[in-house]
Amino acid sequence: MKTTFLIVLTLLANFVFAQSDNIHYTDLVQTDSRIEVTLHHGRTIGFGSQYVGVAIKNKTNHKLRVVLEFYVNLTCGEQLKKKIGSGNGIIVKPGEQTKPSGFWDTDNTSMDAGESRSSECLKSENKSIELADGGWTVISSVGFTLNRIDELDENNSVIIQTNTSSNSSTSTSASSSTANKNSEINSSNNSDTNCPPQSITMVNNPSDNCVQLRWINQSTISYNKNSEEINVNGAYPIDFILVYRRSEDSDWKEIKLNNYHLSYNLNGLDACTKYEVKLQRDCGNNKSAFSNVITFSTACVSPKNITITNITNSSAKIGGIYTPALNTCSLNSQKPMRILEYKTITSDWIVKVCVMGQECPLTNLNPNTMYQVRVKYQYENAKFSEYSSEKTFKTLP
Repeated sequence: MKTTFLIVLTLLANFVFAQSDNIHYTDLVQTDSRIEVTLHHGRTIGFGSQYVGVAIKNKTNHKLRVVLEFYVNLTCGEQLKKKIGSGNGIIVKPGEQTKPSGFWDTDNTSMDAGESRSSECLKSENKSIELADGGWTVISSVGFTLNRIDELDENNSVIIQTNTSSNSSTSTSASSSTANKNSEINSSNNSDTNCPPQSITMVNNPSDNCVQLRWINQSTISYNKNSEEINVNGAYPIDFILVYRRSEDSDWKEIKLNNYHLSYNLNGLDACTKYEVKLQRDCGNNKSAFSNVITFSTACVSPKNITITNITNSSAKIGGIYTPALNTCSLNSQKPMRILEYKTITSDWIVKVCVMGQECPLTNLNPNTMYQVRVKYQYENAKFSEYSSEKTFKTLP
């Protein structure tokens, strides 16, 4: 579901975009704390042109690919849309802020609303309207829709992908002084503004039973050691509510965390399982919107390096070393059962359960016979790993 926010209109005189007097929307309610989105447009139309642009600031220590679409509602009733980066988004470096650079910019972060009007719009009596404080505009409102943010590594490969569908828009046809007054009244009652959402990310890959989570944009959270007071954006003390579930479940499990948490190790997970997790701020009188959902799968280690020793005319021993997927929060990694399967070329598979960490003996084999062997793990939640590669051996005559 898309959420529309009313934002404060700010008139700046020294922003050079398409003309000297431009309107900047710098007080948008940000739906993802990793970025800051601002919108800009010329206050009035001149020589048939009135430019609109979007700027994006990366507030993290990671490279981000931001997939975003911004739009203009014209006074004639038409709507213009543009996807930045030709729909593929643009990459923003840590701490960097992009700038709208004119109608023909390669990243498609701006457009000329005046020149983009259709012939039908130009015939309309509302092809432009007069502003209360002077001048004419073709723009009645502007907004954007944030679709996705990817955290990237040095090679621009995706580390974490977060999908969203958050929308922000504002009315621009009124005079700036009136719009400011109305925006301030409505914003004071907006719980998302008073209790902003807190995004999270994974520190590293999950183990079979644990994932490490950290809060993104921790600079918005301050801790006073003397008073032991936690502040968010200079506001007031908060707590956190972390909720998670297996993807196949309908109900969420809830964990309440004290306000000094800036990270958390989520333990006790099932191996080979897909999970969803999200975070909420509890600001006392109200709660924030949830962060975007992070989806991940716990590790599902499969057997490798199978060994076959002590081969006789009727027996053999099958071995191998179990190497769990570990991270710093997986102190008690699960030890799965080892399921051994073996067969001759013409027979069906025979199943044997073996003790982990010990060689598994095969007995009552036929002499001078070729056998195939494969191994898989069964975890405590009754889920299985993939099979190991098949190996063959031949008993002695």
